[in-house]
This record gives sequence, C-alpha cells and structure tokens, in this order.
Amino acid sequence: MDWKQIEDRWEQLKSQAKSKWTKLTDEDVELIGGKRILLINLIQERYEITWDDAERQVSEWKPPVDAQPKQHRTARRAG
Repeated sequence: MDWKQIEDRWEQLKSQAKSKWTKLTDEDVELIGGKRILLINLIQERYEITWDDAERQVSEWKPPVDAQPKQHRTARRAG
C-alpha cells in the first residue's frame, strides 16, 4: 500500500496507526488526517526520537491486509 492509499483511507487506518504508536492521542490521529509528515513529526515528538528514526518507522509501517479494500473479481466464462 503506498502512502496515497494510506492517506485516502486514513479513517479506516487510523486505529491501526494508534495501535502501532500508542503514545499518539485520539486528537493526534485526527490532526494527522493521513498526512505523512504530520505523522512523522508527532511520532518524533511523542517518542522523543530523531526525525530519521520516526521517518523510518513510518516508511516500514504496513497496515494489516484486512484493513485494505477487497477487490471484487468478475468471473469470466470460457468459450
């Protein structure tokens, strides 16, 4: 999932982000609104880590597959 998809689906993914970074408050995840830079900045601030470490964590974050939309396939008939 690329960041654009995360940003577009933030409402569905914010609970996963809050579970991963438990020091983020409800207000934090609302403020982030799917914006990558805001997430990095708040992780850096809440965890008192470097920007590079926070950026690495965000880059490595892969939301659970069940949080991704299911794609419907159209059955094709042979013949």
